[in-house]
Amino acid sequence: MYALTFGLYLEQPVLVSTPRPGDENSSTAYGYIPGSAIRGAVIERYLAQHVAPTNGLAADGLTRRLFFAGSVCYLNAYPAVDGAKRALPAPLSWRVAKDDKEASVADACDFAIEMDDELENPTAPNCRFAWLEGDSAAKVRPKRDSNVHNASDERGVKKSGSANVYRYEALAAGQEFGGAILAEEEGDLAAIQPLLEGATLRLGGSRNATYGRVRICKLAGPQPFREYPANCGAGARTTVTLLSNAILRGAHGQPSLTLDDLLGAKAVACFRAAEVVGGFNRTWGLPLPQSLALAAGSVFVYEGLNAEQRAKLDQWVASGIGERRAEGLGRIAVGWQASPKITLTDWKKPKDPPKAIALSDASHALAGQMANRLLRAELDKKLTEAVATLEITNQPPNTQLQRLRSAVLRAQKAGDLGRVVTHMNDLKGAKAKFEQAWIGGERLYKWVVEGIQGDALWNKHLAPKKDVALAGVSADVSKLKTEYVARLLDAVLRRAAKGSEDDQQKAQEVRL
Repeated sequence: MYALTFGLYLEQPVLVSTPRPGDENSSTAYGYIPGSAIRGAVIERYLAQHVAPTNGLAADGLTRRLFFAGSVCYLNAYPAVDGAKRALPAPLSWRVAKDDKEASVADACDFAIEMDDELENPTAPNCRFAWLEGDSAAKVRPKRDSNVHNASDERGVKKSGSANVYRYEALAAGQEFGGAILAEEEGDLAAIQPLLEGATLRLGGSRNATYGRVRICKLAGPQPFREYPANCGAGARTTVTLLSNAILRGAHGQPSLTLDDLLGAKAVACFRAAEVVGGFNRTWGLPLPQSLALAAGSVFVYEGLNAEQRAKLDQWVASGIGERRAEGLGRIAVGWQASPKITLTDWKKPKDPPKAIALSDASHALAGQMANRLLRAELDKKLTEAVATLEITNQPPNTQLQRLRSAVLRAQKAGDLGRVVTHMNDLKGAKAKFEQAWIGGERLYKWVVEGIQGDALWNKHLAPKKDVALAGVSADVSKLKTEYVARLLDAVLRRAAKGSEDDQQKAQEVRL
């Protein structure tokens, strides 16, 4: 079989409703996009680009082969994993400990491969779709968007008797689903491919109320296609897993929930569920008859199959089984499950990197000003903390401290801290006083000179831990570096001088 594979990116919530009882106006969407909805959208694209056959689509040879005969299958679009992998319905044979049902990481047992009597309170995991490879599986949970709407017989008027409140639970926008269209002949897919290239489709209900717009992406093919990862060769036991709902009939046309009659073998174990399958025909404007179907994820285990039965399974893998196969129903996998132990892990979509914002000159300048203000606020905080912890012991006379402060202020005004170093080097008798004073475990003279020359004052006391930026515009640290180092020196010297004056005043009061 050949396939066109593609992604469906949901630009709006999508509401393809399940046939469930309840309020007739409320709707709950499937957890996937049915193949019938995709086929209907492709037919709509075909009619927009071609003249409709006079005898109808179903009677025309080409359109019947492309859309109705079953030689072309429109598979359900399931959640995409890592952008390229199409997740599949999780097997109903998986079991986890009761406490791990909602766990993001859990060890599971596949009871179709081997029963585990040691598993405590086994229960089915909360896992609707998964990408299974070997003994690990990524769980995928489609996101939903629930909205309450209010309809009224009188436009713009909401009152009792004429208004109705209802709820839509749709697939949320922003998700990607993986789809595929299968065909035996590449030529059929070549006729469909132009209908999908760069297309925006409308799927499901309430299309005029901000629902249903999806965009085709990552279109590839026609190419050989395998729906599930291959595992090691067949053993004595054969597992058959439904990859979509299957409408089966018994010998007398009654709904059937087993593969045994069709395969001619008795399953030694089965894990199954039933679902009601419906649909909607837009040409008629009517819902389709509902049918009881074997649910996707159902698993049947067989032993001792003969060559004829295995050949029948191979044919089912290629073309499907049961009714409405052109709409993606009846897909199966054989031998997909091989490991009795599986590690289940929640799959999370990687976050997209933030997009660069193109700013105008005025906006760029404004962002720079705001970033500088944020940087100043951080530097002010660091300056306050540093001054509170730095104290000079055995300090020089106040006259020497004041002269150094004056040199610092002149250097700040000139934007050149090298003038402070020059002042310190030009000291003669007072130099010894600064070498005898201590601050932060260093001699004051060394702390000032080497702190300026080697940026130690900036790096140790003031430098921010990370760049400060806003809208991609970084604050200019270089313009503030000289200012804040000078302010640090001035504040430390001012505090020391003030402390010395206070001590002298207290001593004078004592003498009086």
